[in-house]
Amino acid sequence: MFGSIAVGTRSIEEYEPIVSARSPMAAATLDDGRTGVLADSPMDQAEAIIRLLGSPSYAARLGRNAHRAVARRFLLPHHLKAYLKLMARLLRRPASRKR
Repeated sequence: MFGSIAVGTRSIEEYEPIVSARSPMAAATLDDGRTGVLADSPMDQAEAIIRLLGSPSYAARLGRNAHRAVARRFLLPHHLKAYLKLMARLLRRPASRKR
């Protein structure tokens, strides 16, 4: 799958590899070569797609890695865990005293 990150998140849910034009949003979401492919030009996108089509194991690895990364960074359990850690840290702090 290639295109916008909005389209890409659906692909990640289905373990499909993503080829995206390099942009700040894509770079923040994808780890180039590990969870997807960031391309600098249409030619780079075409070459990446050809490489993925020619190497199903590489495509599958990118898809799996992307799925895991999204689950760790963006899904509700991750945010809930971070929220609970913050609350625990705040509850351990002594209350400040105002005079």
